[in-house]
Amino acid sequence: MVSSKKILIKNYTQELSKHIPKNYPHKAKILKRIKQDLQIHMQETPSASWAAILEDFGSPAEIIELFISEYSGMEIKNNLQKKKIQERILVTLCILCFFCSLGSLGYMYYQENYQPSFKNEPQYILENGATIPLKNIQND
Repeated sequence: MVSSKKILIKNYTQELSKHIPKNYPHKAKILKRIKQDLQIHMQETPSASWAAILEDFGSPAEIIELFISEYSGMEIKNNLQKKKIQERILVTLCILCFFCSLGSLGYMYYQENYQPSFKNEPQYILENGATIPLKNIQND
């Protein structure tokens, strides 16, 4: 009796598989879920037959149509959530880049205007703002 139930489950899932498009992304999930439901049904109904399965579950084509529409709605929801997350990450990265650029420019401005410049040689700064190289002062 147990082997005939397994054969019924196998035949029904094979029929289901024929009605699902080949590259459908949730094919394995759908078949696994229906197979689990069938196994539970077979445990609860000792005298299950092909006709009883069709009556209780419906034809494989009807079942697949319901599951595909259900998963399509879930896909749309998941894609929207992924898009929102991607947008948030992009905005965060843009803000971060902006502040890093601003910080770099500020640091360059500070270095140029407020740090002593020793590019070539040390210089002496006069009261009027002019600069004289230190070697000229020492030699005089």
